[in-house]
Amino acid sequence: MYLRARNRGAHDQFWQLVRDGLHDHGLGAPDTLTDTTDLMGAWDRPDLIFAQICCLPLRAAYLDRLHMIGSSDYGLAECAAGYYFSWFVVRNDDDDAVEAYLDRTLAINELLSQSGHGAPQTWARAHGGQFNHVVETGAHFDSAHAVADGRADIAAIDAVTWQMLGRFDEQPSGTKIIGRTIATPCQPLVTANVDYVAPLQVVIPAALSAMTEQARGDLGLVSLADVTVAACADLPLPPTPKTTRNITEEFR
Repeated sequence: MYLRARNRGAHDQFWQLVRDGLHDHGLGAPDTLTDTTDLMGAWDRPDLIFAQICCLPLRAAYLDRLHMIGSSDYGLAECAAGYYFSWFVVRNDDDDAVEAYLDRTLAINELLSQSGHGAPQTWARAHGGQFNHVVETGAHFDSAHAVADGRADIAAIDAVTWQMLGRFDEQPSGTKIIGRTIATPCQPLVTANVDYVAPLQVVIPAALSAMTEQARGDLGLVSLADVTVAACADLPLPPTPKTTRNITEEFR
C-alpha cells in the first residue's frame, strides 16, 4: 500500500525473497508483484496469494473472504508493534485545536481508509462530533498537499506515510502537526488461500531479514506482528459525512 516510484525496487526485492521462500515450501507464487490501482479488484480475486489491505475495507467487506497472516509493523516508536496512527496536519497559520475543524474540510485519501477517514472520525466521535465535510484526493500525499495549497483545511496522514514523505523530502511546506488519532492495527497482510497463512508467517520475517539495509529502509516494513483479525473487526465503521467531494482529478 506504500508502493511508489521511489521505493519500487525495495518492494520488488522483498517480493522476490517472499516468492522464493514460498517456492521452498512447495507453493506457487508469481515472478513479479501485480501493480494495480484497482485494489478492490485485487482483494476480490480467489487466487490472491499475498496482499496488504487496510483495516477498514477488511472489516467492511472481506472478513469472510480473506485470511489474515498478521499485521504490518513499520516500527513506529509511538505505538505497539503492528499498530499505527495518523497525524492531524493543517496549515502553519491555522488553528491549533483539532476540534475547530469538525465543520471545516477534511482531506481524505478515500472513504474506505482507516488512517485517512476511519481514524479521524473515531477521534471526532470521542470528542462529541464528526468531520462533516470531506474531499477525496486519492492518496495521503495528495491530501497533505490539498491542505498546504488551501483546497482542504485538515488531513489525517498516517504516520508511516508522513515518515516516508520525510525520508524522500516530500512533506509539503507550510504545514504543521496539531495532534494524532488513537493507534489501530496497521495494514493486515492477507491471503485468499488459508494454506498460505502458516508458510507466509515464516517466509515474511525471513525475507525482511535477508533484504539489503538500503532496501529495508526504503520499504519501511520491519516485521510481521501477531495482531488478530478481531482487533480490526471490532473497530467502528466511520459515519457518512454530510458532504463529500472527489477532487482526485485535480492532482493528475
